[in-house]
Amino acid sequence: MSGPFRHAVYMGCGSGVLALEMAPEAAQVSGTDINPRPLALARINAAMNGGGRVRFLEGSLLDPLGDATVDQIVGNLPFVMSPDQSLIYRDGERPAAQLLREAIAGASRHLSPGGVAQMLCNWASDPAELAAEPQRLVAQSGLDAIAISYSNRTPREHAKNWNQSLANSNPQEFERVSDRWQEWFAAQNINSIAFGYLTLRRPIARAPSFRHFSAASWPVGNAGRHVARLLREMSGRSVCNARYGGSTSDGSCSLSDQSARKRNLSGSCLVVGARRFNWLAARSGPG
Repeated sequence: MSGPFRHAVYMGCGSGVLALEMAPEAAQVSGTDINPRPLALARINAAMNGGGRVRFLEGSLLDPLGDATVDQIVGNLPFVMSPDQSLIYRDGERPAAQLLREAIAGASRHLSPGGVAQMLCNWASDPAELAAEPQRLVAQSGLDAIAISYSNRTPREHAKNWNQSLANSNPQEFERVSDRWQEWFAAQNINSIAFGYLTLRRPIARAPSFRHFSAASWPVGNAGRHVARLLREMSGRSVCNARYGGSTSDGSCSLSDQSARKRNLSGSCLVVGARRFNWLAARSGPG
């Protein structure tokens, strides 16, 4: 989503690409990450690309902000639901569901009136009632929410997708790890895992609203203006018929063109939108 912003934050910033992308739109930009190695690379990347107004802070989620309020938060968190915490970029150091709840709570504390937070995430999903779990996650936040589901996978599909790097190098380990993940999900009665995008906003002088959409395709571009339109319509209450604490009936819609920005991190040069950066990327493992 475009600015101008007073203070924008990239939560879980890694080597910092979106912090620099937000810099022209904000008077102040902060990037936070719990891992000091990518933060060091982020500072180098900022120096190479004229990001003098961007500051990078070490700490979990939004903790480094103290009591500050902000009007834009983006999050690229280790969101993968799994029994492991072995790969910090994928699993993080605590369960993904807990991390997502903490990120939502942090957004609730730090967003100024009208401020927006957006993050990729996994959540346990009921294919018969797709809106239920994301609505439950945000119900106590006091924030508007738009949840967009891009896919719903079985535990087997999810496990094999996120351990694919083992398939060729160690097929036996690949099957062992996949089986262990499936057993972990079964023990928690999780039969489906959604991958999607969560947009949160601090409402001004009204009760918060919730809406869930199912996208018909994977992300293929920049849909920020469409999300901004949905938020404007939610303010007018013409889009949202689901309220926290109320019945949602189906509560879901289908979208044919909801998308997030594509990023290519494989080379020494990085292109995001129309901007081109010289870039160093931290490599923590496969994926």
